[in-house]
Amino acid sequence: MQSDNHVLSPHRNPLTRSELKGFAFLVVDDVPAIRQMLCQMLMQIGVEGMIKEAGDGLEAMEQIKETKFDCIICDICMPRMNGIELLKWLRNSDEHRHTPFLMITGEVSEETLAAAVESEVDSYLLKPFHLSALQSRISEIIRKNCEPSPWETIFRQAQKYRNNNDFNQAINELLKLCNPPYKKHPEVLKLISECYLKLGERTKAEEYLMAALKQESRSS
Repeated sequence: MQSDNHVLSPHRNPLTRSELKGFAFLVVDDVPAIRQMLCQMLMQIGVEGMIKEAGDGLEAMEQIKETKFDCIICDICMPRMNGIELLKWLRNSDEHRHTPFLMITGEVSEETLAAAVESEVDSYLLKPFHLSALQSRISEIIRKNCEPSPWETIFRQAQKYRNNNDFNQAINELLKLCNPPYKKHPEVLKLISECYLKLGERTKAEEYLMAALKQESRSS
């Protein structure tokens, strides 16, 4: 179940039990006891929807490919694929990159936190933490995800221009998403390619299509 299917109250207090009721969560940690504790905490704050578990990043990745989660709660230090690596994969995925991601860790090193921030983590919690802290963080990142991000606002505007056959204006909007602080994503590059093709500029259309295919191959 996707977050944008939920109607949330406008205030900034923690989400209520009724608001959290139908959300789908994925809990990722290599320690079964911690996974069980986190699942119990989610149920305590009112989550009655899907709660799935994964023992490491690779296992989580397979579940994410099959299910759209409203929030992922993930440890950093895990075998095979750690939390940072999973987060990087997620943010490079067209389908799942906006999924709220809460990092939990016992590490407080600047390098670890910097890596998480650079990989676009939504928030993090230091172990041990209280139930109220978990509820507040989850509420914060889910609310944030329900509001259109600057990236989404620009992309939607570009789509409107494209739908109205204003291809030059659509390209101008999309090019904003190809420069910092944004990362180039295949769907942006493909839409630019489509607009150039509509304008009869085949060379530029092919250039952006090839760039999109390269981005997809890197994230696969």
